[in-house]
Amino acid sequence: MQRRRFIKGVAGAACAASGVTSCNRAASMTGSILGQAHQIGHQIRDRKSAWPAGLQRERTEVVIAGAGMSGLIAALRLHQAGIQKITLLDLEGYAGGHSSSGKNAVSPYPWGAHYVPLPGDDLVEVIRLFEELGIITGRDAASRPIFDDRYLCNDPGERLYIQGVWQEGLAPTLGADKKELDELHAFAERMHDLKGRRGNDGRRLFSIPVDESSTDQEWCELDHLSMHEWMIKEGYQSPRLHWLVDYSCRDDYGAGSREVSAWAGLHYFASRDNEEVLTWPEGNGWLVKQILKKMPGITVRHALVHGMSNTGSGVEVSSIDLASGEPFSLHAKATICAMPRFVAQRLIQGLPLLTGLQYSPWVVANLTWNAPPPAAWDNVLYNHRSLGYVVATHQALNQPFPKQSVLTWYQPRDHLAPALARQEMLDYTWEKWRDEILNDMRPAHPDIDELVTQLDVMLWGHGMIRPVPGFITGKERASMQHPHGKIVFAHTDMSGISIFEEACARGSSAASTILSLLHHSQSG
Repeated sequence: MQRRRFIKGVAGAACAASGVTSCNRAASMTGSILGQAHQIGHQIRDRKSAWPAGLQRERTEVVIAGAGMSGLIAALRLHQAGIQKITLLDLEGYAGGHSSSGKNAVSPYPWGAHYVPLPGDDLVEVIRLFEELGIITGRDAASRPIFDDRYLCNDPGERLYIQGVWQEGLAPTLGADKKELDELHAFAERMHDLKGRRGNDGRRLFSIPVDESSTDQEWCELDHLSMHEWMIKEGYQSPRLHWLVDYSCRDDYGAGSREVSAWAGLHYFASRDNEEVLTWPEGNGWLVKQILKKMPGITVRHALVHGMSNTGSGVEVSSIDLASGEPFSLHAKATICAMPRFVAQRLIQGLPLLTGLQYSPWVVANLTWNAPPPAAWDNVLYNHRSLGYVVATHQALNQPFPKQSVLTWYQPRDHLAPALARQEMLDYTWEKWRDEILNDMRPAHPDIDELVTQLDVMLWGHGMIRPVPGFITGKERASMQHPHGKIVFAHTDMSGISIFEEACARGSSAASTILSLLHHSQSG
């Protein structure tokens, strides 16, 4: 190691340990906090008086409330089925939800979901969508999908910062003794075995979509243990393995192994057959753009939906146009509520109140990096509260040797109970976020203060449903599957696991239900 880098590393470690943001910060660093629509959304929760009546009354065939991935997939399938009048409403005023993205002079970048694992043939709806978008370009001699090379994650894919250096892969093997390595290997072998196991009903134990999984009681009982309890029960003791499992749970569920069920924890490792992923500079925001291109004429209306009720002839949706501030109401033949259930139950008349829902808060930051990008796409720091960062320019074909990049940093705020973590997020200033993010990354990048020119922060107060023990197999999740009159639901919290494949399945299923309702109505 060069002397200059060694000195910087020691100084950087000292600054991080003391909580000091920088010993020599560039004064030109700028940034902002995004995701402030909560101030509008909280009006539904805190409303003390009646909402104004809609002065403007409009008619449409289908309203879709929520333009996240589930809502977009539903809109696409309805559009392809010939539904002409689809009104898409969203509090943010743009499509994507947790798959939204941004762009600056250096690169596009994600604000949330940033990859999709290669789907197997059993993921029919994902395969269908990827064929339509040109991600799958054909089939080989064995009829396996051929994926466009431009979207397959380039090597090196993953690395882990541990003991002061980077190692390939995320399993913390560097410096591990034989006992620790044996336990990591044994766990990996067991997860591999579970991928091929089936319950007494013939279904895979852990499948995607979740509802295709086995209902074998022996395995469903694991939903009533935490993943940490299951690890201890099975004799897994290595702190390195426990870190890897905890990291994995936090990555997909926004909460560690002590908070999520063993069933959900095992699902993370045993539900997919392929470890390769598809990704883009803007993450899943690329998919959002391509889906919108398939629906010319359908735009997202910037609106706060504050009421939804069944009528004799359809559904009445009461809203406020956030561009003009004017109230309006939409009368639709049927409606898809593609919002999370904790919102839906506050605005849908007669919808039963569910109390067992927990949502994990997240923060995502994009850092404009004034240097050649780090080598790997996904960069994780061992034993840090963050999940590390991904490199937006890793997939940029128009920049074979980029001199700048954008790094997208992720952190679930699971150090506090969700409500307390959300309040803490809202209380933080931009400077506070800047300090926390740079201090987290500084051990691996001691000169980070000289390299970051812009640092923007996105707050996701209710980032994803949390599969706490008992939720996956519980009555509340089961009750979320049913339509409420002509209001049909499409959101990943119905699955208990917030991943792209579930959003695709929920959106497609909701569209099919709507088409059946409309056909029944027309034939009746």
